[in-house]
Amino acid sequence: MDNKYITTFDGKSIYFWFNLVSKPKNVILLVHGFAEYSERYKSLFEVLNAHGVSTFAFDLRGHGRSEGIRSYISKFEDYVADLSIIVDMVKEIVNQDKITLLGHSMGGLIASVYTSRFKNNLKSLVLSSPFFGLSIEISLFKRIIGNIASILLPSFSMPTGIKGELCTHDETIARSYDADPLINKYATARWFTEVMNAQKGIEDVARKIDIPVALFAAGEDRLVSLEAEKRFFEHIKSKDKYLKIFDGFYHEIFNEIKKDEVINELINWLDKH
Repeated sequence: MDNKYITTFDGKSIYFWFNLVSKPKNVILLVHGFAEYSERYKSLFEVLNAHGVSTFAFDLRGHGRSEGIRSYISKFEDYVADLSIIVDMVKEIVNQDKITLLGHSMGGLIASVYTSRFKNNLKSLVLSSPFFGLSIEISLFKRIIGNIASILLPSFSMPTGIKGELCTHDETIARSYDADPLINKYATARWFTEVMNAQKGIEDVARKIDIPVALFAAGEDRLVSLEAEKRFFEHIKSKDKYLKIFDGFYHEIFNEIKKDEVINELINWLDKH
């Protein structure tokens, strides 16, 4: 594994790592989800590497080993700008014009927005439990409080309440999630309002995506909205699009007990693209 730190447009240090294979059949760049970090996908990358796929990943600002206030974002566009820098770097490393993006949860939201604007850099887009909406509706009162705090105290944080048992049926991984010091346990007010605002235009984003897309969703996701994922899929402009819902799975489909089903589905789809 090769790794290094890169500098963003506003001087943040971002942790970046990759595994190269000779004569890759595909090149994948992962965008991880909220509160977590990219090295949680090492086991997935090992399988993909063995199957002839070069893999790249980075920690979002405010996450993992990257700089920034934990779970804070000044504006959602900062995520997209960081991803743009990383994509260009990956293309240069592998000397290819197009790569594949793999976005999980909030990473799926970021990857989708990026794809709608810079599709010429991409071969395809893969989404894993993309965060296009919450599974439980937030009350109007909480939204108002969140909006006020975002303006007056943007870095004000509150516990997310996300536990490992909400993410996977695998008890070992669930316990590891709860104990991991690199997992953010709080969310800031500005992060909340920026992400909610980004989600409002997600169907318009889908209408601008016309490259091959695979969307893998969890049938019993207790964090993100399955209905929002379905609506997004329906509005994707591309005729080459594939939706697979894994019945009984929780949010982290690559960390579920039957994760091999998801990985095999991913590999089969990549082989065709």
